[in-house]
Amino acid sequence: MSTQFGNLLEILLIAETGVKVRTELEMEEMEKGADNIPESESFTTWVIGTDSSVDFFEEQRLEKNQDAFYCCLEIQTPVLKSGPGSLIEIHRMLAALQKHFNVLVNRTCGLHVHVGRGKEGIGHLPLQQLMSTIWVFETQISELLHKSRSSFHNHCSPLYMNSNLGLRGFRGNILDIMLGTNSVNDVINIFGGYQKSARISYNISNLIQPFANPVKRTIEFRQHQGCLDPETVLNWAGFLVELVAWAHKIDHQDFKIFLTKYINQKEGFSVEDLFKEIGLRESVFEFWRDKVAKLRAAEKEEENKK
Repeated sequence: MSTQFGNLLEILLIAETGVKVRTELEMEEMEKGADNIPESESFTTWVIGTDSSVDFFEEQRLEKNQDAFYCCLEIQTPVLKSGPGSLIEIHRMLAALQKHFNVLVNRTCGLHVHVGRGKEGIGHLPLQQLMSTIWVFETQISELLHKSRSSFHNHCSPLYMNSNLGLRGFRGNILDIMLGTNSVNDVINIFGGYQKSARISYNISNLIQPFANPVKRTIEFRQHQGCLDPETVLNWAGFLVELVAWAHKIDHQDFKIFLTKYINQKEGFSVEDLFKEIGLRESVFEFWRDKVAKLRAAEKEEENKK
């Protein structure tokens, strides 16, 4: 089973024209029946819904057009396979949104990426290896994002702040604890959210067994800021897909050797060490170096304006 992904983009729609995109309500009306999964929940098409976690109070306060209507939305992609075809589809949709609508994102918006392997979910050993890697590299991965995301704790809190492992603490060797689980649910018990697990940056609650959802059996990466740039969306999603695929492929003994190298270090390594380990192309390194440089410059400019 190949690794698949889907995106959920939170945006604000200011002005409406006429692009033909089905709404959540229309999707569910199309697929009613005892044996049917609503199309909005089968992830076979693009779906638009509302999102109460997004707000644009400041934008509305500054709005000069008194007739402007602000609508907080989320856009859900269908299930996609990583590759050029997905890039074309996401580029087409984001280009259409920006051409036909007045849309924007702010700091309350997020780009959520769901990664999984179809209905089989993610098995115990790959999930153990994936979450242990994220625990060690979480700070380095966060360097790819706007610094505001690290303080947006209500909806994408980091593992060290809101996971059971981070809040309850542990006794003994951390590597032995992380690699001492015996089931998927054991992994979730360690790395899941202490409270409101769905709000943690790395939401694995959809993988609890037995599965509660007939389709959504994924890890949800919630920490990226809202984004309308297709190249950034695909590079971020591509990295996450490759990370999950690597966690399925790496030999367990090789994994322990890899993680032992970094687990007790507080500094002196970067996300590029992880890029290299999972086999990303040099073009990916170059994209993120340029992206991060622009992010840091933008953050500095924002700070100077305060």
